[in-house]
Amino acid sequence: MERKDRKIIIKRSHDRSKSFGIEPDRQYPKHMLKGSELDAHLKKKKELIDVARPVIRQLLETIERTEFIIVLTDEAGCILIIQGGAQTMVAAQKLNMKEGAYMSEQSIGTNSMGTALKEDAAVQITAREHFISVYHQWTCSAAPIHHKGKIIGTLNLTGKAEKVHPHTLGLVVAGVDAIENKLINNQIQQELHASNQYAWAMMNNLSYGVFAIDLNEEIQWVNDSACRILNIRRKQLLGIPIESLLSDWRRIRRIVIHELNFQDQESKFNLESLQKRFLFNAYLIKDDNNEILGYLLSFRTLSR
Repeated sequence: MERKDRKIIIKRSHDRSKSFGIEPDRQYPKHMLKGSELDAHLKKKKELIDVARPVIRQLLETIERTEFIIVLTDEAGCILIIQGGAQTMVAAQKLNMKEGAYMSEQSIGTNSMGTALKEDAAVQITAREHFISVYHQWTCSAAPIHHKGKIIGTLNLTGKAEKVHPHTLGLVVAGVDAIENKLINNQIQQELHASNQYAWAMMNNLSYGVFAIDLNEEIQWVNDSACRILNIRRKQLLGIPIESLLSDWRRIRRIVIHELNFQDQESKFNLESLQKRFLFNAYLIKDDNNEILGYLLSFRTLSR
């Protein structure tokens, strides 16, 4: 994460604060969400909040007894979470620095959260570097959180000005990295789930039966056609060994495990109520690393 020259950043931020009409003797943020409006906003930002909470919990353990507080904001500087040392929390609450308060430069002048958003950089702002005088008591370190190529928030540590230390900014950057990585993992999982749902929906609409079988050789998924052909409910099929239904399974498995073709091979199920013969196809299910995850078995009625 790029760390721009602090003096240049702070001068630029002070100039912006003046242009926004922020008074140096201002005590409270200009903008604040309250009540139902705040509840709706927190609900809207639920994914970021949920991902950030465990990271914040870990940071709180790291900074225990330092009287620092941790603040999570959204992309506009609205505080979503504020937690930490009791004394600093009381001082922050007196200045309306709480959930729903906007810490943007337009709202409260130069501060690490608002300036990190404007500069798209990790910044540490201490004592008189803040634009408003009531914040001169503090040192603040913040970094922007990115997802899908956009800034979606900031993570901040605030404490007494005399406790300023460059390692504080390092903690924030590490926390942001953890949040961003978790967001990426969530996105991948959501995309995989959507892809799987689409694939399962397609297979449910196929006219032939399909089984997904795990490495324990138990049925883990069945499409609608398989249930209809066998005249067995899905819940009665899930979790049972495939060999209890198909005595030919060992031969089928031996062929596909050696990556040989098993296509349109004739066989039948071990069901007295079902004397029909079927054409079977079997395939390996593999992950991106070519590791075997299981088997896919399809079947359709043999036409004579």
